Amino acid sequence: MATAMNSEDKKWRAESDARTLASAMEIKQDRDRLVMAQKAALDMARKVQKEARNMVLVSGIKQDNINHADSGVGRFKIKKGA
Repeated sequence: MATAMNSEDKKWRAESDARTLASAMEIKQDRDRLVMAQKAALDMARKVQKEARNMVLVSGIKQDNINHADSGVGRFKIKKGA
């Protein structure tokens, strides 16, 4: 359960979000930087996908009980009753 934030925390979050948005705008406007970020995101997604596959193996869930969505990155969906 999330706890209520006080006004100081809300101000800090708003300032942090503003910096994040400003940084994102800079990246989107710099083609080379955007392309590199997209490549890094793909590499990160592949790593997470590999870790997810390993977790599925460790969990003991049978491969037949998992749907693979071919979205380029892949997702696991466990069928009910697995």
